[in-house]
Amino acid sequence: MACNWKVFCDNYLDGGYHIAHMHPSLDAQLAMGTYETRTFDRYSVQASRGADGLARQEGGALYAWLYPNFMINRYGPVLDTNLVLPLGPDRCRVVFEYFFEAGCDAAFVAASMRQTEVTQEEDILVSEQVQVGLGSAGFDRAPYAAPEVGILHFHELLAADLRAGLRRAGSGRPR
Repeated sequence: MACNWKVFCDNYLDGGYHIAHMHPSLDAQLAMGTYETRTFDRYSVQASRGADGLARQEGGALYAWLYPNFMINRYGPVLDTNLVLPLGPDRCRVVFEYFFEAGCDAAFVAASMRQTEVTQEEDILVSEQVQVGLGSAGFDRAPYAAPEVGILHFHELLAADLRAGLRRAGSGRPR
């Protein structure tokens, strides 16, 4: 896709901030008032209860991110993974894999895959639009919104690793 790998990770880690605006069909399946993000040493977990009566969301949604670029998502009897691979400063590839619990019938699998494709296309669109915005002459930096603790955590980990890499390379102290 036409965005930096970090842009796609930021989109994933925003604490559900964009779901109501960019993912109307996913928003209808989650109890967004229960959405929370918890950060740990080198990973974070986002979770939300599911809306009542929806099999795919039974038990809610769980999103686990492992620094720097791997995601594990659980929706009821469905688990999927995302591996974000950098291809250049404004390009990346995301490898999606899907796993269904035994007993999921073909109709459920098909409906689940349709929903995930909709959500992925929406995420690709927003990530590519953010990439364009980052290149605009008027952009300098953006503040963190309250739910974006996952993004802040990611940026802190990345900054620490970049500083450590500069020290190891002998380039002195970064500015």
